[in-house]
Parts: sequence; C-alpha cells; structure tokens
Amino acid sequence: MSMRQNVRIRKRKVRIVPDAEQGAFILYQMKRRRLTMAEIATICDVSVPSVHTVVWGKRTSARIQKQIATSLGYSSWLELLSTRKEIAA
Repeated sequence: MSMRQNVRIRKRKVRIVPDAEQGAFILYQMKRRRLTMAEIATICDVSVPSVHTVVWGKRTSARIQKQIATSLGYSSWLELLSTRKEIAA
C-alpha cells in the first residue's frame, strides 16, 4: 500500500523592480510623452501614490507595470527596464 501525498506546486512570481535610475528613466519617458501618474492611475483605477510606488520600486503591480509600459510604447515592463540598461551601456 503506497501513501499518496498532496503536493502543491506554486508558481513563483517574478517580480521585476526598478532601481532609482530606472525609476528616474521611467519618469523622464513619461514627461517626454506628457503622460502623468494621474492618467495612469485613472486608467488602472488606482490611486496616484500606488503608481508612484510602482515607478520607484517600492511595490509591484503587474497591472500598473503593464499599463505604464504600454502607455510608453513598450510591449512589456521588462522591455521598458531593459531599454534603460541599453541606453546606459
């Protein structure tokens, strides 16, 4: 008789958090396109401080990250952050 165990496999969430330089780059891109945090907050139905904390890497939110990237013309949050590294290199 074999005992069967219940095993839960959780998918790890990959959290991509910007550093201070990347946060400044995101704000610069937003200013260039005349896009405000309030506009992003309205689209995502969240508060402006929520958008601010995501931009500066204090918290993560896939929905807010995706909206920021899309509004800036990038296909993903990862592409937006990697663009900053390419420009700096």
